[in-house]
Amino acid sequence: MPEKTQIAATVMIRVYTELGHIQEARSIFENLPRRDPVSWTCLLQAYATQGHPVLAKLLFDKMPEWDVVSSTAAMGACVHCGFLGDVKVMFDRMSRRNVVTWTTLISANASIGHFLYFAREAFDRMPERNIVTWNAMIAGYGEAGEVAESWGLFDSMAEQNVVSWNTMMGTYAQHGHPLRAWQLFDGMPQRNVVSWNGLISALGITDLELMDQAFDRMPHTDSISWNTVMTVHAQSGDLERAKALFDRSPRRDLVSWNGMIAAYAQHSQMDRARVVFDMMGDRNTTSWNTMAEGYCRSGCVPEACSIFHGSPQRDLLSWTAMMVAFAENGIVDGVKSLFDRIPHRDAVCCTAMLDALAAQGCVIEAEEVFASMRERDGAAWNAMIQANVVNARLDQAKELFDQMDHRCRISWDTLLQGLVADRSVECAKDLYDRMSQHGVSSWTSMIQAFAQRGHFEKAKDIFTHMPRRDVIVWTALLAAFSQEGKLQFATEVFERIPQANLVSWAAIVAANAQNGDIGHAKELLDCMPESTVSACNILIGSYAQHGRLAEAKALFDSMQERDTVSWTALATANAHAGHHAAVQLLFASMLLDGIKPDELTFLCLLSSVAYTGIVDEVRERFMAMVVDNFVEPTLQHYCCLIAALARAGRLCDAEELIHSMPFMPEQVAWMTLLSASRNDTDLVRGSHAAQHVMRIKPQDSASYVLLFNLYSHGLASSENVVKERMK
Repeated sequence: MPEKTQIAATVMIRVYTELGHIQEARSIFENLPRRDPVSWTCLLQAYATQGHPVLAKLLFDKMPEWDVVSSTAAMGACVHCGFLGDVKVMFDRMSRRNVVTWTTLISANASIGHFLYFAREAFDRMPERNIVTWNAMIAGYGEAGEVAESWGLFDSMAEQNVVSWNTMMGTYAQHGHPLRAWQLFDGMPQRNVVSWNGLISALGITDLELMDQAFDRMPHTDSISWNTVMTVHAQSGDLERAKALFDRSPRRDLVSWNGMIAAYAQHSQMDRARVVFDMMGDRNTTSWNTMAEGYCRSGCVPEACSIFHGSPQRDLLSWTAMMVAFAENGIVDGVKSLFDRIPHRDAVCCTAMLDALAAQGCVIEAEEVFASMRERDGAAWNAMIQANVVNARLDQAKELFDQMDHRCRISWDTLLQGLVADRSVECAKDLYDRMSQHGVSSWTSMIQAFAQRGHFEKAKDIFTHMPRRDVIVWTALLAAFSQEGKLQFATEVFERIPQANLVSWAAIVAANAQNGDIGHAKELLDCMPESTVSACNILIGSYAQHGRLAEAKALFDSMQERDTVSWTALATANAHAGHHAAVQLLFASMLLDGIKPDELTFLCLLSSVAYTGIVDEVRERFMAMVVDNFVEPTLQHYCCLIAALARAGRLCDAEELIHSMPFMPEQVAWMTLLSASRNDTDLVRGSHAAQHVMRIKPQDSASYVLLFNLYSHGLASSENVVKERMK
C-alpha cells in the first residue's frame, strides 16, 4: 500500500472512532496490509475510551510492538475495567515511561483505598511529577478518608490549580468538615465562578444550609451554579426547593430541564415530570430517555412505550432502557422483540438482554445470546456468571469464570457470593485466598460464610484484619450474626459501631424481631434517628407472624411512607387472622395509593379470595395480575386457583388445571385435590391424587389419613385398602 494511502486509512480509523463508529474503524484496520503503531494505537484508544476496555486489552496483547502511547492507552483501559494487576505488569515491562504513564499507575492504585501504599510508593519514585499526579494522590487519600495525608500533600505542592483546591475542599466536606472546606476556599489566591462552583459542590455533600449560603454569596453565577444547587436539593428529596430554584434560574438550559425531569422521575412523581417535559421548547435524546426510564421505574410500562415510540431519535440507551423496563416487569417476550429490532447492537444492549433472560430463569436462552456476541466485554462475562449463580448453576458459573481471560473484582465477588449462598464454605475460602485483592464485598461475603457455619471466631478474625472498616462492613457483621440467631453477638457489634447509620439500625431491629424479642425491636425502632420503611416493614412482618394484628395495623397507620412490602405485610397479617375481606379492602386501598402490587401481594390476595370459594373472582384477580400488572404467575398462584376450583366442587376443572399449568405439580396441588375429593366422595379422583402425593413425598402421613377418610366414606374395606397403599 502506498504511504499516502496508509496515512489516509489511519486518518479514517481515527475519524470513525471519534464518531463512535467502532465497527467501521475495525473494518478498515483489518483490511490494512501493514499496520503501523499509529493505526494500532488509534483503534486501541477508541476501545478504551468508548466502553470496550476488555477489547482494548485483547488488542494490546496482539500488538507486535508497543510504544509509550499505546502502552499508556492499554493501561488506561485496564484501569477502567479494574484489571489492576495487568496495569502493574504493563508498567513493569515498559522500556520507556513518561509522566502520563506514571500518573496512570498512581491513579489506578490511588482509586482503591487499600492500594494507596503502592500508589504512594510509585509517587515517591517518580523522576518527574506534574500537577495531575499530585491531584491524583490527593484525591486518593481523600477518598480513603486520610484527610491529614491529603492535606499534607496539598500543602507541599509548589503550585495548585483549581482541581487541587476543589479536590481538597471536597475531601474536607465529604469527611464532615464543611467549615474547613469554606475556610480553605477563603484562602484561595484567586476565585472565579469555577472556584465558587467547586465550593458549592463540596458543601452539597454534607451541609445543604452552608451550600445555600455560599450560593447566595456568589458574585456571579452561571448555569452550572444553578444546576448544581438544584440537583443537590432534588437528590436530598427537597423537590419543592429544587423547583423553586428551577423557576428562578435566569439561565435554564437543557441540563436544567432534564435535571428537573430526572428529579421528579427519581421520586416517582411522573405526573409532575410530564408537565415539565411538555413545557420544554427543545428536547434532546436525554429528555426522552429520562421520561421513559422514569415511567419504567414507576412500573408504567404503557406510558414508557408511548414515550419510546414518540421519540424522534432513539439511541442505544433508549432501546436498552425499554429492554430493562420490560425485563423488570417480567415481560420477556417484549425484551426479545426489542432486542430483535435494535438497528445496531453493542455489548451493552446484549448484556441487558442477558440480564433480562437470566432474571426470568431463561439461562439457556441467555447462553445462546452470549454465544452469538461477536464482542464480549467484562460486563457480558460477569452477567453470564451472575445468571448462572442466581439460577443455582454453580458448576457452569465456575466454568465461565475459568474461561475468562481477564477477571475484574466483580467477577471474583460474584462467584464468591454464589458459593457463599450455596453454603460451599470451603470452596468460597479457596477462591477468597486466590484473590489478588479484597474489597468490602469479598470481606463481607467471607464473614457471612463463616457465620453460616457457626465459625464466629473466624468471621471476627476476617473483620479484625481488615485494613479499613466502614459502617457497611460493621453492618454486614451484625447482619451475619443476626441471620444465624446470634442476637447477643449482633447486639455487641451494634454497640461498637462508631457511627451507626439507618441501615445498621434497621439490621439490629431485624435481629431482635427475627429472634422473637419484638418488644425490644419496637423500642429500638422508636430510638432510631429516623424510622425507615424497611425497619417498619420488618416489625409489621414480625407482628403478623405472632398474630399481633392490632399492633401491626397501628404501626402501619403511623408510617409516613409505605411501599409494596408494607401493604403486603399488613395484608398477610389479616390473612393469617382469617380477615379475608380486609385483605381485599387493603388491596383496593393500595392501588388507590398508587403502589404497585408484586407477586407476594397477589399471592396473599388470591389465597384470601380462594378461601371464599368464589371461582370467578379468583380468575378475574388472576388475569388482572398477569394482564394489567405484568406479574408472572408462579406455582403458588396456580395452587390458589386450584384450591378455589376444588372448594367450589369443580374437581374436574381443578385436575385439568393441575395437568395444564406450566409447572410440575407439587405436593400442595395434589393434596388440595385429594382433600376436596374426600369432601365430594370422589373415590377415583381422590385415589389418583393420593398416588401422586405418595410418589412425591411417600413419608407424608397426612395423605394416608385423607385417603383413609375418603375410602371410609365410600368403602367398607377402607382400612385394608389404605394399609395396602402404605406397604
